[in-house]
Amino acid sequence: MLTTIATIFTFFLGLAGVAGFILLSLPLPWLLGALTGCLVAALLGAPMAHPPRPLAEFLRSGMGLIIGSGFSPHILDLLTPYAISLSVLTPYVALLAAIGAWHYRRFGGMNALTAWIAAIPGGMTEMTLMGRDLGANLTQVALAHLMRILMLAFGLSFVYQWLLGIDLSRPDALGGVDIGKLSARNWGEMLALAVLGWQGAARLRLPGASVLGPMLLTATAQISGLTQIHLPWQVTGVAQWGVGVTIGCAFIGVTWRQVAHAARVTGVLMAGYGVLTAGFAWSVARLIGFSPWEALLALAPGGQAEMCIIAATAGLSVAYVGAHHLTRIFLIFTIAPIWLARQQRTALR
Repeated sequence: MLTTIATIFTFFLGLAGVAGFILLSLPLPWLLGALTGCLVAALLGAPMAHPPRPLAEFLRSGMGLIIGSGFSPHILDLLTPYAISLSVLTPYVALLAAIGAWHYRRFGGMNALTAWIAAIPGGMTEMTLMGRDLGANLTQVALAHLMRILMLAFGLSFVYQWLLGIDLSRPDALGGVDIGKLSARNWGEMLALAVLGWQGAARLRLPGASVLGPMLLTATAQISGLTQIHLPWQVTGVAQWGVGVTIGCAFIGVTWRQVAHAARVTGVLMAGYGVLTAGFAWSVARLIGFSPWEALLALAPGGQAEMCIIAATAGLSVAYVGAHHLTRIFLIFTIAPIWLARQQRTALR
């Protein structure tokens, strides 16, 4: 009973954060507002509880729908520029990981294995689990990835709103259809794509299954012309709210001192990443004729859901941004286990 009350209170804190962001006209209120409300409450020691995992995963599946619905048959006409742009990812991600691993060893007080796991820009949950299996320091790994995602999500959303003048603060900024005009078939399609994509990806043991599965299934259906999903802003808002609450709850039990140290160390690294990513993005954009602002979101080593939400809200190509983050995740979870196992063997000698 107490856990249920704490969970309800946690979701209420997320809504309070959303309301605050809307009142202050801050960017991405459903995502960043919910995240901020829960993060601050967690650090203040509020009686909170992590959302039940099935509910959290179901809400995250909505993010997969948002990203997947940004794809269309038109993407087939852009295969050549996409291929050129995607070819940059391998050396780029390898460079980020190498710089990050050196930085965390030198300034973060991490051992070599923990530093590599903290530096590789994969999913926070997946990299933490990988660290657990390999014997890394889980607190250091989790905080490093949390700080990376937070700083990029907040930093880029504020840059796009305040420097470019793109209004990301409206609750209905993603647009979409009127929720009252959705038919039972529309709801059935969305539910089927979300649940089948999530469960199918989970059975295949894909990383971030609840987002990646619905994203892939929806994108395939959109590109093939089998369906054309248009999400009402209420659905996209609830999905973002769920993700924001989940990320904010990751700070339950974390101390201010731990957060301050992680923020200081990761903040310096993110400044360096920013310069490097901007340079790569500008070069790629000039090469293929895309907007550098799209390339920046595509190459930014943040969470795929957060970067795609910024792209969708700003009216940029979600397909382009999503394709790069999908490829980055594939590269990381294909190569990283082999590299990290080698680092583990070296550490044990």
